[in-house]
Amino acid sequence: GDLRGEEILMRVKSGLRRKQEKQRRKRTPVCLDSGHFEKGILCRKKPLPPGPPPPAGAPVVPRGMYIVPLVCPSYIAPDHGSVWYAGKEYRIATASGTPATEHVRITCHEHYKPSEIGSSTPRCRRDGQWEVGKVCEPIYCADYGKVQFGHVSTHDFVRAGTRIQITCHEWYQAVGMEEGGRSDPMCLDNGRFEKGVTCVPKPCPKTSEGPCPRGQRAAMSRGIEPRVSKEQVKDWEDELRRPLVGDYNPNVFDHEPRPYSLDISTSEDEFNPLPWPPNKHFNPSYETPSRLENLPKN
Repeated sequence: GDLRGEEILMRVKSGLRRKQEKQRRKRTPVCLDSGHFEKGILCRKKPLPPGPPPPAGAPVVPRGMYIVPLVCPSYIAPDHGSVWYAGKEYRIATASGTPATEHVRITCHEHYKPSEIGSSTPRCRRDGQWEVGKVCEPIYCADYGKVQFGHVSTHDFVRAGTRIQITCHEWYQAVGMEEGGRSDPMCLDNGRFEKGVTCVPKPCPKTSEGPCPRGQRAAMSRGIEPRVSKEQVKDWEDELRRPLVGDYNPNVFDHEPRPYSLDISTSEDEFNPLPWPPNKHFNPSYETPSRLENLPKN
């Protein structure tokens, strides 16, 4: 009896509550004196009608879920580099809409190399973002080093594509051009310089005297033999056949005596210079007064 009566009472109360809720929510709620609207009805989505059965072997998609194809935005090409996708090169950026799991390839321009960080083939991930790719960095060559008996224009790090200059000291000449050496070797993309020239002593002509043989002997003392080309031999032979030309010609006056001489003999009281010419009777004006008194008279 009591339990049955309580169950009936609870049902009545729930029915009254649902009725009151229906009465509370209206299709045309009115603005009340309190400044609020009455509760309006709620809108719910109608259930979809059953569609055709899926084909055999098709994946089962849970109800209420949709499969959206994932794509990635444009991939920006790195500075001094390009991006390749589907066999086409992009120097600025690829087209947007690259499907997930697809990848691009990064290449760098001349005199640049890919960085150590990042992937050279970044892939479009399933979350619509690209993997981190490589960037392009400049290539450098280390110090060329010292050149024996020569000078290098710089000993700093040099970027690829830049040339340096090698000059030889005095009494030395550059050799090695026949074997591919250069006086201005360039820094290559492999981080090394081209083959440069070396400096060896200059050979001197056979008739030369003075600083050239001394410089050559100093160079030879350091263990470097001079290299003589055929052109140099020909030039020296032509020089030897050429007649000597001087800027001084002797004249007859060089064989004449000088205009005066001194008698180093001394008397008891004075130093007596000898007159010129030697014959004192020829020019009496050269005689002293004391000697004029003793001259013979005609």
